[in-house]
Amino acid sequence: KHPIKIIKEKYNNNITDISNIVSIDKEIYLIGKINRIELRKNKNGKDALYLQIEDETGIKTIYAYDESARKYKSLFNKKDIVIVQVYVKTNDILYVNKINKIGGSM
Repeated sequence: KHPIKIIKEKYNNNITDISNIVSIDKEIYLIGKINRIELRKNKNGKDALYLQIEDETGIKTIYAYDESARKYKSLFNKKDIVIVQVYVKTNDILYVNKINKIGGSM
């Protein structure tokens, strides 16, 4: 079994697979490995964190802005395993509400 799948099983199916993100205007939970974490300025000049998360079903980029972006950039590293509460605006636009590290590098 994929290591992420094993971790997900401990959360009693409250975790959405990246490949199954279809609900819009809803909060969901994802578990995955951070593939990329990058702090940049967005088009409005605000700090924007681009966080690429991978699980056993796919890859998705999620976003955080301003103070949250700076805080999360300092707390997490590439290859960390995280659980993320996200708000799904559209299938391709997901905003971080909360993120916690649940494991080390994979």
